[in-house]
Amino acid sequence: MHTKAEAPVTEPLHISGVTRRYRHVTALHHVDLRVHQDEVVAVVGPSGCGKSTLLELIAGLQQPDEGTVTAAEASYMPQRDLLLPWRDALSNAALALECEGVPRREARRRAEILLLDEPFGALDSITRASMQRWLADALSREPRTVVLVTHDVDEAVFLADRVVVLSPRPGHVVADIEVDIDGPRDVTSPEFGAVKRRALEALGI
Repeated sequence: MHTKAEAPVTEPLHISGVTRRYRHVTALHHVDLRVHQDEVVAVVGPSGCGKSTLLELIAGLQQPDEGTVTAAEASYMPQRDLLLPWRDALSNAALALECEGVPRREARRRAEILLLDEPFGALDSITRASMQRWLADALSREPRTVVLVTHDVDEAVFLADRVVVLSPRPGHVVADIEVDIDGPRDVTSPEFGAVKRRALEALGI
């Protein structure tokens, strides 16, 4: 009798030597990345460098052409809302429940509870900067492992424990910068500015 045993996942995410190609275009080339438990990692890079592809690989929506992606359970939130335009916000929120067979009225009732409850009910009245602060506070109160992508270096430094910089396509890691700044972070502080400069230099800006 032969038993196949897989080694336990010791980190929520381990990407090793990952390359992803689309016909004649290589989106990612030999990407290595480890994300530790309860760590927030922000991935920045120029448009078309493979950030979204990287997220889809992590979520299991794509498979690498080379290398391996070892991830614990993952949830995926796309950069665009991808809502159904003929449904209002509540109906869109209830859609997943309806697809599982929950009657429409009950699905809307459950979704309404979530939308009106904190933290979602408060989001429509706050600015982008306030949202960043709210997210940073939520992450500090409820440790979780997060990988996010952004074009905004300030946002990355404000929210993340580490900032990973990708090169232009084919994307590969050119810098992995630790953000060793206690919160709440002040975007005008010398420490914040120093980390931001390192990220911008890695981006060639």
